Amino acid sequence: MARQWYREPWLFIVIGIAFNIIAALMSHYLVEGVADRISALDESTNRLQQRIDSAWSSRLEAERKRELLLLHADYAAGAGREAGNGPVAVHVRAFLERISIGYLAEDEKTKLGDGGVVLNVDAALIRFDRIVEAIQDHIDALYLDALQLERQKAPLRQQRNRLGALALFLQVLGLILVLSRDLVRRRGPP
Repeated sequence: MARQWYREPWLFIVIGIAFNIIAALMSHYLVEGVADRISALDESTNRLQQRIDSAWSSRLEAERKRELLLLHADYAAGAGREAGNGPVAVHVRAFLERISIGYLAEDEKTKLGDGGVVLNVDAALIRFDRIVEAIQDHIDALYLDALQLERQKAPLRQQRNRLGALALFLQVLGLILVLSRDLVRRRGPP
């Protein structure tokens, strides 16, 4: 009686080796390709997070300057008049002038004849509120971009996991087939 071709030990070895080679190629090319795309998205997310942190620091700085402006303006309106040209009053006027130069448009401040600046506090507060609002809008846009990147990563992670599991399955199946040649050889012809 002739041996059946599907019981040949070499066939199990060839199929097992083929499965192992396919598993290795899948792991190297497909799984690593998806992992590279995930890494690129992670880098983009990290850059966005750095930009969010920087914008948040700018927002906090603008809020602190607004609060400081209120304190200095309050001092200038009340106790500053009593102090006249003392060191604190000079400091308050210098601060208010720096704020007006750095943050206010020309129509929001009034120039004096001696080159000094009188600060329109209400206009300055409105300007700071606009600055904070613009920074917050920028932070929100960056955050939405970061969320979109995270959403893009979820299916890629699932794909990477499925491909990895399939490659592992093929590798184990290939090893089983290679090792099963001994079982076929021991049984002999039917």
